[in-house]
Amino acid sequence: MVTSCYNLTRFNPGSRSLVENIESFDVLLSLAVYLVIYGDSTTIPILKERRESFGLSSITLFIEQEYEELAVAPYTEVVRRNREVYWPSRDSRTCTESHLLCCNKFYFLLDAMERNPWSHTRFGWIDGNLKMPNPANIKICEDYSPLELLKAVEYTKEDKFHLQVLNVVDKKYKESEHKREFYDQYRWVMCGCFFTFGASIGRNILYRLCEIFVKTTNQGYGHAEEMFYLEILDEYRDDLAITYGDYGQIVNNWMGPKRNIHYIFHLILRGYSNKGYFEEAISCGRQLIDAFRRHDIPRDDVMYLEIAEIVYMSYMGLDAVDPAKEFMEGFLYECMFDPFLNKSALYETLRDQFNEFLCIMD
Repeated sequence: MVTSCYNLTRFNPGSRSLVENIESFDVLLSLAVYLVIYGDSTTIPILKERRESFGLSSITLFIEQEYEELAVAPYTEVVRRNREVYWPSRDSRTCTESHLLCCNKFYFLLDAMERNPWSHTRFGWIDGNLKMPNPANIKICEDYSPLELLKAVEYTKEDKFHLQVLNVVDKKYKESEHKREFYDQYRWVMCGCFFTFGASIGRNILYRLCEIFVKTTNQGYGHAEEMFYLEILDEYRDDLAITYGDYGQIVNNWMGPKRNIHYIFHLILRGYSNKGYFEEAISCGRQLIDAFRRHDIPRDDVMYLEIAEIVYMSYMGLDAVDPAKEFMEGFLYECMFDPFLNKSALYETLRDQFNEFLCIMD
């Protein structure tokens, strides 16, 4: 795993202080995971001392680079000029340097992969500022324990880039002519604070993200790094392992939906369906159905039936008749033997619609 910690108060007094930065890192510094940490001359000595106090220095590589040495640093004046002209997402806590530091995640990862001090084939990014006021939770996990985070790291597949989708964003914003509108507010695309990948596919995607960063910056736009992923979600669809949810439940949902299911259902699944993004709706809906069937999430019969309806209608929206038929036959057969589901009016509606569909097919 790769992370970074920089003291940006010399650029922006509103940035998080060095003390706040370091204290929030202890969750990560105490985690028994191979770790590459990038930082500057003010942060690295303190991080090194704290990591050593946990007995984990042997599986840690510290790389000291000042902000001015980073790959994104040459774009500092470009971004500053851009923001004088157009910066609708202005925030007193952020500055040109903090935006570019977020964008440097891709370059940090590529550099760590090139160094590869432990000859690994799987990598990932994790934000270091994980500590939350509630000690039971961290920024990316509810009811946190180190084992939960370690399991998420270990779940990484060598042939996939694993990320969490945060919301549904109109695909028109992939096009250059819509970038100004895209950046007129912050659009919630994915969770950039934790993602993992196998080396070969990860390298390709990271290079592409670097390209998008450069192009977007030269066009005059940019807000951190998460919005760059809109193109990635389509261009590398077959290479992605996607989970769904909000920031606070990334680790909880990393191997399938378990927490904040109403968020996934209402904001993401319905968002896909309403926009006609049928392939995405099927993938999200089937993950939710599988989670219900595994009893990973509490039973909600109405939601379960509504999810099935969205999946079925999404197949039909793609004219995928055979998969639609196979899915609905299996689902209705399951409902027949469930004393709660088969009493639902929505079940009867689905059954009648499907029977009508079969008659048309015949």
